[in-house]
Amino acid sequence: MKIIIASDSFKGSLTSPEAGEAMSRGFRQADPTAQIRVISIGDGGEGTLYSLTHNNNYEMIDIETVNAVGIPIVSQYGLSRDGKTAIIELATACGLARLKETAPMTSSTLGTGIMVADAIKRGATTVYVALGGSASTDGGMGLLTALGYRFYDIDDKLLYPMGQSLSSVSRIDGSNVLAGLSKVTLIGACDVTNISIGQQGAAAVFGPQKGATPRQVAMLDNGMRNYLSVLQNFFGCRVQDHPRTGAAGATGAALKAMGAKLISGAEMCIESTEIEHLLTDADLLVTGEGQADAQSLMGKITGILLQYAHRKHVPSWIVAARIKDRQLLLDAGFQRVIQMASPSLDPRVTMISAVAEHCLAKACQQELKKLEHITSI
Repeated sequence: MKIIIASDSFKGSLTSPEAGEAMSRGFRQADPTAQIRVISIGDGGEGTLYSLTHNNNYEMIDIETVNAVGIPIVSQYGLSRDGKTAIIELATACGLARLKETAPMTSSTLGTGIMVADAIKRGATTVYVALGGSASTDGGMGLLTALGYRFYDIDDKLLYPMGQSLSSVSRIDGSNVLAGLSKVTLIGACDVTNISIGQQGAAAVFGPQKGATPRQVAMLDNGMRNYLSVLQNFFGCRVQDHPRTGAAGATGAALKAMGAKLISGAEMCIESTEIEHLLTDADLLVTGEGQADAQSLMGKITGILLQYAHRKHVPSWIVAARIKDRQLLLDAGFQRVIQMASPSLDPRVTMISAVAEHCLAKACQQELKKLEHITSI
């Protein structure tokens, strides 16, 4: 039996390679003869930087920046050996995993913007920004600030870039924008397809995951409408209705306004691997993530992989720490939707890396044994 494992990270618990190896161990325990290939992969969220650089000709650049609440940190991004292409993962600086506590109204993408600016100053002419796992809903205001744009309220007071400031933005000053920015090709690699505002917008869909209360979600969405209107007037580009502009707290909208191309992070990562070729003679594709739900089918790696497997007529399983919308996932084409541990187990326990690895291995072992038992009848 040939099994391809391509799991997303289990946020706050396991990286993509760690999750894949745990699944592989479980399958081997069930069937020592199985041929198993683990593919490390990302979708624009956590793990994308590793997925795109570990097998390619990139060096890792250490940089002093700040996290989503302005605390100094050291992060990394990938720079091609010729210095022309940079790959920056937003989550490495401004991701939820970098915070001890969520700060839905006061968090920012400033730290990611500092990384983008550094890459451009080093001579990068193409910059990929992986948009996923963000801690903020600031519409990319922080990223733009790091590139030299300044935001002012109606009283001409300079605004700090954060979600709380969105409703106050009245004008943008671009007189001190980073030199050479207009010659740089920016590409946003997105892990979702959501638009910027409304019921499917950045605040409504992802705000609660970042700690926003219903009242704060409404404030952020209303503020985003104001901010995007000012952004449109300044850049001359209407962005709020474009797919993927809701990525990373609508940082996708800021990039789109500057003329960036927004692409599927999952597609980009898959294309950098051998997975399409490997699926040609595979018997099973197994993917996974921290929570499997309707969003898994909205541009995330799990949903994209399901489509690839379907085209190759390969059965697909999904394994997750938490399962929502089980029937929807089954209807979409996953043959099995597997929760890695009993729902009665404290989620805080399953977040512990060693526990998560054990549970993943055990779940995969049990499911493969069930399959082999059924096929032997």
